[in-house]
Amino acid sequence: MGSRNSDSILDALREHFGCNVAAEPEGEFLRITLPGNTLDEHLVTVYARPLTVDYWEVQDAASATADLFCQGVHLTPLRRARLRQIAERLRVTFEDDVFKAVCREEELAFYAWRVRDAVALASTLLLEHRFVRPRIEVRRHVRMALSALQAKGFQVRERAETRGEHAIHRVDFEIRPEREGVAAAVQTLSPGNSPWLRAEAYAFMVTDLDHQYRHVAVLQDPEFWTKKALNLLHSVGARVVEAREPASAGQQTREVVEEVLGQR
Repeated sequence: MGSRNSDSILDALREHFGCNVAAEPEGEFLRITLPGNTLDEHLVTVYARPLTVDYWEVQDAASATADLFCQGVHLTPLRRARLRQIAERLRVTFEDDVFKAVCREEELAFYAWRVRDAVALASTLLLEHRFVRPRIEVRRHVRMALSALQAKGFQVRERAETRGEHAIHRVDFEIRPEREGVAAAVQTLSPGNSPWLRAEAYAFMVTDLDHQYRHVAVLQDPEFWTKKALNLLHSVGARVVEAREPASAGQQTREVVEEVLGQR
């Protein structure tokens, strides 16, 4: 790739993005480093190569999938489908584990940024992967602690389905006293990519099941919940357990459940 062509492409990219961009020839490709990091603080580099006089191909050279694999995230059919959905929304493609697009030279900056956005969105799978195992551990300890209540005459059901005024919900753990009375509903919650959206969804469930349960929310990774999300959780009347350690979270949850059911 000639230096004149490289320089003119770099000038066009800088005009579009500002000076915080780099472009260097690498074999048949032009390696472009764009401003801004992904959600997990990765810089994104995309690669562009001319196909004809007027058309270019822009791709990430499988960097997104390589990052996922190196950090323990294997691309299952479901995850590949999600990556294809990301690509479709950004008007690029996801083929052979590569985000790519074919465009005219004057569209190069636009599609370089679209491929970069696709890589950035793909990195959200890393955050989800990081939250899954701790949530499983939290649920396991909560399950063990609540199962011990059966010796006191409580009925404990996991993944109980219950109908609210507007929707059907699945309660992680439903605990009913031996005698007639209001049951407790325990929900284990991870902050995910948006603590506020998780809090909103839980608040809807609580209000939709009004008067059916005494609600207890067990928060995984409490340091990742925003103050706004925590305030919402408290405002809907749920008791909140911050699960800083899975084992202690189980014991805390059991104590709170016994308290809200009037057994302490």
